[in-house]
Amino acid sequence: MNENHRESVMLRVSGMTCQDCVMHVKKAILSLDGVTDAKVDLKTGDANVVYEPERVKPDDILALRIFRPPSHYSASIKER
Repeated sequence: MNENHRESVMLRVSGMTCQDCVMHVKKAILSLDGVTDAKVDLKTGDANVVYEPERVKPDDILALRIFRPPSHYSASIKER
């Protein structure tokens, strides 16, 4: 098994209104074991997440507490 294999997924994140929102979302995504990078863009509402598929799946990212009520953020997969 190649331990360095990484994939990326583009998420559409809604509910972000400022750079603090971007920081909160990015921090939450990066807290997930197996996520190696996350670039969150306030203007486009996109989050490009790089992850190790042996350790984490895109659905695990979408299931993060930050994307569930009562949080005002939500996320969906835009592009795999």
